[in-house]
Amino acid sequence: PAFLAGDDDNVCLMDVLNKTVFQIIANGTILSPPVIAATGFGAPEGIALRGETLLVVDGGRETLEEVDLISGEVQTIATDLGFFLGIPGLAFGFANDVVVDHSGAVYVNGDRANVIYKFPSENQGTSMADPTVFRPLFSILAAVSMAFFVG
Repeated sequence: PAFLAGDDDNVCLMDVLNKTVFQIIANGTILSPPVIAATGFGAPEGIALRGETLLVVDGGRETLEEVDLISGEVQTIATDLGFFLGIPGLAFGFANDVVVDHSGAVYVNGDRANVIYKFPSENQGTSMADPTVFRPLFSILAAVSMAFFVG
């Protein structure tokens, strides 16, 4: 299993089993072989590109990590996020993911806590330590599951 994130110039791939982020396209050039951007995550799930950094949801540590694609430095930017480590009977449980909107705000779903965290962009004067919490996740997951199983 893998997750992809990219923009017009860069694409990264998260190899979930090896817990490693690879940069596969840099500045519009395909890298062969891919370059290891970061490794050593607990249980990486979703990723999102934000400029020269990559956001990584680490379900094993219940954190949101930021990888500097130039230096390879990994920094924890949010902790104690409510993630399941896995669901019995399912190989990987619900994947937690991250997305960045056009204003720079970051959204992360927390399946165990049944929330969607919103971290306003830094240029809105708020840090990652001050998320807004939405609680519609269970309803969304239930609707998606019903649509999947019922058709």
